[in-house]
Amino acid sequence: LKCVGGGRIMHEPQKKSLFVYGYSQRYGPAKHEQTVNLLQKKYPEYKITYSYEGY
Repeated sequence: LKCVGGGRIMHEPQKKSLFVYGYSQRYGPAKHEQTVNLLQKKYPEYKITYSYEGY
């Protein structure tokens, strides 16, 4: 398994919201677009957004 980047996910269940953001200090940012695509399949009722800003 190869680490290709990192980031964080903010989950607000009461708003049905996921926010993918940030990066890994060691590995840099993951491809958040791919993460969002995977999350949308699992959580189709959620609003899912992303940003490369922040740590």
